[in-house]
Amino acid sequence: MASAIKLRESEALKKAGLRISDPKQRRPLNELGEDWSLERIKEDCRLAFKKQRRGFSETSYVAECSPNLRSQLIKIGQVYVGWNTLEVTDYIDVTCCTKCQMFGHPERYCREKEPTCNMCGENSHRGVDSYSMCYLRKIQERRIRDTSDEL
Repeated sequence: MASAIKLRESEALKKAGLRISDPKQRRPLNELGEDWSLERIKEDCRLAFKKQRRGFSETSYVAECSPNLRSQLIKIGQVYVGWNTLEVTDYIDVTCCTKCQMFGHPERYCREKEPTCNMCGENSHRGVDSYSMCYLRKIQERRIRDTSDEL
């Protein structure tokens, strides 16, 4: 920011007859239609929660809206917030158990006695705990090793 101010106040630019100005923030085209006012959007939509995955810098914001607004937003596919363009998609939360690899429950509520490998599906070992026992992991590691040797 300091370099931008220095550049703006540069005598060389002034002597050359040039000037620097901030870009004007443009209001994007409103594809929702004229019947969607800002007040109506605020009434029909609310921020439900935000979700951030570990190890990632991006945060997803989940909003709940009326069916009419949702269908319009999905049709458009993006919204503008400040200078950012954000993708609009349906939020579908699928829970997968890391013990039995079945959907609908987390590991803490799993009723299975034996863990299942997430790589090969066998019950004799658990993929996270014992990489050496899983045949498919050995193949995958060999492919990765061979690929890195070629580089």
